Amino acid sequence: MSRPARTATPPPDAVAPSPTPADGPILGPHLPNFAHCHGCGPSMHGGLRMRVVRDVRRGIEAEVAIAPAHQGAPGLTHGGVLATAMDEAMAFAIWRILNRPYVTARLETSYLAPVPLGATLRITATCTGLHGRKAYTEAHARTDGPVLVHATGLWVAPAVSEGGKR
Repeated sequence: MSRPARTATPPPDAVAPSPTPADGPILGPHLPNFAHCHGCGPSMHGGLRMRVVRDVRRGIEAEVAIAPAHQGAPGLTHGGVLATAMDEAMAFAIWRILNRPYVTARLETSYLAPVPLGATLRITATCTGLHGRKAYTEAHARTDGPVLVHATGLWVAPAVSEGGKR
């Protein structure tokens, strides 16, 4: 069985996405308000309640407060929670640039060091390339020091027929 290609690098004929304003406050709405979204919804008990805090070149910077409900091993954040946070941040980055939904086709997450409970995780996510209906993303998460989690993603724009239905 051959190993699938990694998602970190867009193909050579991919185009660079248009940049968003760099290092500034968020300009206008960044996503529709999904109150019960597990990643960003303010009403989702036990969810991440991620909030985007600024635009960066071709993406966003977001914050997640790691709560006791996010525990895996004692005192540490569950890896699935961290993967979800990376996925959500990369989705925000795509939305900020392309202003339309994309769905995760592939997510690769590298855990470089444990993330303690009670930490505020800061995630920088960017869109690195576009190729047809595909978008490529990358994200880095840290608390106050080095990168703790790195992720790459491949995203696909859902096919929508006339009238907005699949």
